[in-house]
Amino acid sequence: MLTTAIESASQAPVLAATIAAIAAVLVGIVSIIVTVKQGRATREATKLLADREQWWDRFTWAAGELFAADEPRALVAVSVLNSLAAVEWIHQDDQNMILALFDQLNNEIYHQDTEDAGNG
Repeated sequence: MLTTAIESASQAPVLAATIAAIAAVLVGIVSIIVTVKQGRATREATKLLADREQWWDRFTWAAGELFAADEPRALVAVSVLNSLAAVEWIHQDDQNMILALFDQLNNEIYHQDTEDAGNG
């Protein structure tokens, strides 16, 4: 009986060390998974910010060229704005800005046609 108690007492630290090692491995695995997911999320956010900045640069160029006296440049601007409106991650406010530009362009065309008809 004394031998059994001594064997049990000597196995307790081994069992505790085994459990602690398994727990440490599990914590390490969870840490790796979290780190990988955070890294992926950071890369996606950085890419979206870069894409958004490029979208804005194109939008400001097209908005400036939309009312240019040079008709081919204005037509390219219309094409660029149509492409920008089709981006899958565009916000509703962005679409509203594009629509407002097109409304303004349509109004200018209408007024120009009305003036041309009155002069002709």
